[in-house]
Amino acid sequence: MKTRHIFIFSLLLLTLNVFAQGDKYFENKQYQAAIATYNQEVSANSEKYLNLAKSYFAIKDFPNAMYAMQNYKQKYSKADVGYADWFIDILKRSDNDVPMKPVAGLINTSGGESVPRISADGKRLYFKSIDRVGGMGGEDIWYSEKMEDGTWGKPILFTDLCTKSHETLYTMSADGKLALLFGNYPGSFGGGDMFYSVKTGAGWSSPCNVGGTINTSKWEAQGTISPDGKVLIYVTANALNNHVGSHDLYMSRLTADGWTKPVNLGTSVNTKGSETRPSFAADGKTLYFSSDGYKSFGGSDIYMTRRLDETYTNWSEPVNLGRFINTLQDDEDISVNSIGTIGYTVKDSEVGAPGGLDIFQFVLPEIARPEKTITLYGVVTNEKDSVAAVNLRIKNLRTNTLQTVTPSSGEDGKYSVNLPFDKYLLEINMKGFLYYSQEIDLSDPNKFLPKLSIRDKIGTETQHKMDSLMVHADALHFQLKELNTSVSEDIKGSFELYENVFADYNKTLSQLQNLTLERKYAWLSEEKRYVDVEQNFKVQRATKGATFKLDNIFFDLGKATLKDESLPALNSLYDILLKNKIDIELGGHSDSIGSSETNLRLSQERVNSVKKYLLNKGIAESRIVAVGYGKEQPIASNSTEEGRAKNRRVEVKIIDNTPKGREGEELNLVEKKAETKVEAQVAEPQPKEDFDMLLTLQHAAKIGGLPTGSLCGDGVQATNVVAYVPTTAVVTKPSKPINYNSFFDHDQFDDSDYIYNSFNIGYENFSNYYAGASTGFSIRFINKKKFESKGNARENNLIYYVKNGNISFGAGYNYVNFNSLKKLTGLPFGFVWGVEGKIFKMTNNDYHGYIAIPLGLRGLINVSKFVICPDILFNYAVYSPQIERNVSLTSSYTTLGVTARWKFIYGGVQYNIGKSINYFGLRGGVSF
Repeated sequence: MKTRHIFIFSLLLLTLNVFAQGDKYFENKQYQAAIATYNQEVSANSEKYLNLAKSYFAIKDFPNAMYAMQNYKQKYSKADVGYADWFIDILKRSDNDVPMKPVAGLINTSGGESVPRISADGKRLYFKSIDRVGGMGGEDIWYSEKMEDGTWGKPILFTDLCTKSHETLYTMSADGKLALLFGNYPGSFGGGDMFYSVKTGAGWSSPCNVGGTINTSKWEAQGTISPDGKVLIYVTANALNNHVGSHDLYMSRLTADGWTKPVNLGTSVNTKGSETRPSFAADGKTLYFSSDGYKSFGGSDIYMTRRLDETYTNWSEPVNLGRFINTLQDDEDISVNSIGTIGYTVKDSEVGAPGGLDIFQFVLPEIARPEKTITLYGVVTNEKDSVAAVNLRIKNLRTNTLQTVTPSSGEDGKYSVNLPFDKYLLEINMKGFLYYSQEIDLSDPNKFLPKLSIRDKIGTETQHKMDSLMVHADALHFQLKELNTSVSEDIKGSFELYENVFADYNKTLSQLQNLTLERKYAWLSEEKRYVDVEQNFKVQRATKGATFKLDNIFFDLGKATLKDESLPALNSLYDILLKNKIDIELGGHSDSIGSSETNLRLSQERVNSVKKYLLNKGIAESRIVAVGYGKEQPIASNSTEEGRAKNRRVEVKIIDNTPKGREGEELNLVEKKAETKVEAQVAEPQPKEDFDMLLTLQHAAKIGGLPTGSLCGDGVQATNVVAYVPTTAVVTKPSKPINYNSFFDHDQFDDSDYIYNSFNIGYENFSNYYAGASTGFSIRFINKKKFESKGNARENNLIYYVKNGNISFGAGYNYVNFNSLKKLTGLPFGFVWGVEGKIFKMTNNDYHGYIAIPLGLRGLINVSKFVICPDILFNYAVYSPQIERNVSLTSSYTTLGVTARWKFIYGGVQYNIGKSINYFGLRGGVSF
């Protein structure tokens, strides 16, 4: 290209830039330039104060942002006063001034990292990455482990759940054994479905459709599971019952009878806009989500709400996470650690990060934190000190409701669970084990705070620095006092000395303040605010001779009448008898107060009451022997009230209750039949099995209905995966990675599905009636901010044509707006409209140009690593040059073509047909 052409092209770009005003700077995120321009424009147009306030907000100049917003409210007659008041109030909110930092380590790249999900212990971060080196292709699931220095290590591909197509992990349960997924796995209803996988002793089960109760032929995604694994909240565009906006949050419970009918979370959460990206906190009550239906700084903001009851339709007023987290752009994802101090989110092209979508971390504002929780952990063993794999049922004693159920590992007996601060009853009530219970008091958070001073939190190294700076500050302060009392005729020198000392003094104070703020941020960022509570449990297997105390059995004083408070313990014993084919002796024991006869009678009557309760529940009388021992078998001293309380007890012992008799003795069957009691012929109730996540999910999916091609349906056989078996875990062990074309993903398009990346430089040609064959260079800018969520993309293309034939040079501008029709039709294409203009200087110094409006359809088909884009467009000429009109021609024409992109290289061909424009077009270039 000649120097003159380069100069003209640069001049063209410079001219466009010169005429850009405040709104243009604002749209391009050039906020400093926007501020300077808006400050000139507001005198003529007071509406500009709104974007001036937002520009100040973007650079975190909050005082000026509030001042500008106040001017907008007062000086612009049509101002949205409600929004202005909200904006000012939320900037005044006392959020901690903490930075939004890209996660340190090896997670972020110049590609795209998103959907962060932090593990319950805060040591593993799951995320999605697109076409990352070492991946299977498309969107893959990765995870990274936290290093000792707090940075994140080299990411590891989650190979068990990845394919050559697209997949996303939306939830990993607190125990790390349930993954809720979205992807192109086998068996989809279409439109975008959710899948699940459960980790068993054999590995991760095949990703299976959650079933037709939740998934439909439309779009369901972005699910989050409550900490107990029993409640799903997800996003759907499906107009279900009580649907409010374009995308709503719905809830469904996982029960033994399948998923319950989805329920809308209600208008306290859902708006007429879109609510997306829900995420449960560890307390099971706090929910984070994104929305563009509330007042926001710009686009979608992240909000917090808290569940007020068990209906999941009654929520607190959503709280915006504030000025240090939300931005002028779309803020659409969050994952919070179990203690509720650190959040992880995604930012696009932010300063300090590699580029594109990157994962950031921040300290959560106090107003948006979940209920405080503490970690209860330990090991469960049996009477032989061997590992015991059991379910630990934890009941809240204050609310008398089940808080959660957590398993102990069959490998090492370990368990771990996060609990809000409260009082609990922990129960182990498993088949093959005797009932076990223990009260655990976690109601006072102060008991579990580490005993540390402010100097401990500041740390020895920082404290030495602070001590040194304070000594220096004291010396400077003393020097200022001496200067103030000194007498000198060197006025100039004295003032210069004052200035130097003040500068040094202020610098020292600033360094002290920065050190303090650094340590404050480190303290706020701590993922372990409370000391974990260790509780180890030893359970007794249900074998002959084993005994256990039946706790929490209460009688009226001196009577054998059972109190209502005894029912939970009695029902637990009933469950043991249902789950274990054992016979028991109920032993009643008393303290030493009163006569032996009275205690013996009372202890017998009390165990008879317990026996009667169990018989009325349906347990066969032959399985229970009730014996009152009175005060004859104490387990503690009767000299104290504490000891006497321990002696007043009901014990359960497993016995051999087989009737004894001489073998071969003849029996009178007739008389025996006549004596048989009716109730003896009634079958005992059958036990309900303990909750098994995999089997329950499989059962729920089958009840809801599974789509054709599901790996989890009856009778399915697959060449590279283990088929679904109803009673056992299904484990995916592919011999080769599964490759599913994203053509079958009927969700809105992914970022990588568009034909161009954000910035493109290329070559293309053009030919018409008066210009002949022209070749030129293009710069194409693509805005895909709404592409994944709404299927919208915008192109701005600047073209410069070099001298050729009868033209000296040419320039062009094309604007194209792509609107997805994928959700409506289930096919990967969209509607295209825009505006096109070109102007040419001819060698005879004449200028010719035209303006056209392109309308048509564009396909976006992702095949392996290629994006293929067929186009059919009609370009309607709004203005044709005089030279064409003189011969009855117009610049209207039709385009048929296809373009393809592989990573950062694109190329295409088009056949352009019209009266004036008729040529075979070529284009190619690089895409970043």
